[in-house]
Amino acid sequence: MSKKNKQKRIILLSLLSVIAAPLLGGLIYYKGQFPNDFFEFPPLEISPKPGFSWPVFIGLAGAILFVIVLYLYPWIFGFKRPNQKEKSQNKGKLPIWFWLGMIMSIVDGVFLFTPINSAVFVLNCGYVPIIWGIVLMTDGWVLQRTGTSILKDRPKNMLWMILCSAFAWGFFEYLSFFIELNWYYPEGNRISVWAFYVYAFIGGGCLVPFALEMYMLLKSFKGLALRYSYGPRISLSRNVQYIILIVSLASLFAISYFPYILFPMLWLSPVIVLSIALDLAGIWTPFKPVAKEGNWTPLALVALGEIIIGILHEGANYLSAIHDPFSTIVPGYWVYSIPYVEKFYLFEMPIEGIFGYLPYGIYNWVAWIGFAYLLNIKTIFDKE
Repeated sequence: MSKKNKQKRIILLSLLSVIAAPLLGGLIYYKGQFPNDFFEFPPLEISPKPGFSWPVFIGLAGAILFVIVLYLYPWIFGFKRPNQKEKSQNKGKLPIWFWLGMIMSIVDGVFLFTPINSAVFVLNCGYVPIIWGIVLMTDGWVLQRTGTSILKDRPKNMLWMILCSAFAWGFFEYLSFFIELNWYYPEGNRISVWAFYVYAFIGGGCLVPFALEMYMLLKSFKGLALRYSYGPRISLSRNVQYIILIVSLASLFAISYFPYILFPMLWLSPVIVLSIALDLAGIWTPFKPVAKEGNWTPLALVALGEIIIGILHEGANYLSAIHDPFSTIVPGYWVYSIPYVEKFYLFEMPIEGIFGYLPYGIYNWVAWIGFAYLLNIKTIFDKE
């Protein structure tokens, strides 16, 4: 068997394992028969979750504070201050799609964020045109700053990224069923189920491209990129990788038994399993530069960029509704129901939940790498 085929086999096995582990655990938990409405999509309502817990909140706050300090003061953790100074960029003109994206975002925002309720078709599209408009603007800004971008140089990659992204996000919708749903769509029945699938495909299709566009934009600021380039090397032995892999898959298997305790693993286990599988297959991931030379830039910036993306998503979602009393005619509007942390919010999201976007940014990148390898797609994102 060729090396390429072995790599593909490992990637497929990892994908099947993260799908099968929660399904098998759920089948055993429910004694071979899931409830009739278990996989109902879109979910329109949700069961109550355990209430707010100060110990859980404080524990998570401590972990989040550690991450914030790491980003702000990396030299405390062994990163060296870069000697290079940022050079001015040779800025060109913004491309036409930058301005088209701006128009898309503004027009959609006018309908969503004002009392104009007559444009039903536009409102049924929700915040999707806004976010896709920002993706186009980001790509245009990257092109202006660097002279290269996905749309200019690899437009076919963008189409493949959309397909990869839709499936990658659909996997999280699938996992959410096993933790008794952490989010739902109270107005999801305003359109047909099939129309909602189309909405979810187009909306979810922007997540991988947006993550990589934002990474490219942040990296174009050399001072920011170099800030995390000279850090400590951390390399895991194969035995440690196997242990982490087993624990991650076990957590997905057990998630139906302990949905309130293990729900954070919904965001952590997939990226861990895929990253280790790619490394075992000898394929580059954003973790590789950390182990090889202490370069944390890919990990740090794609995760930081996803936080920015998350705030944009949550803000657009929140502003598309009236909140006192609550009302919206946007079918894709989502509301959270998360155990132990629902007290302080940023938009609809419990404030600590925003940091769940950190691993999701890394997940988008490794999902694209695996997808590209399986389909023999040439991409610039399988190396630093």
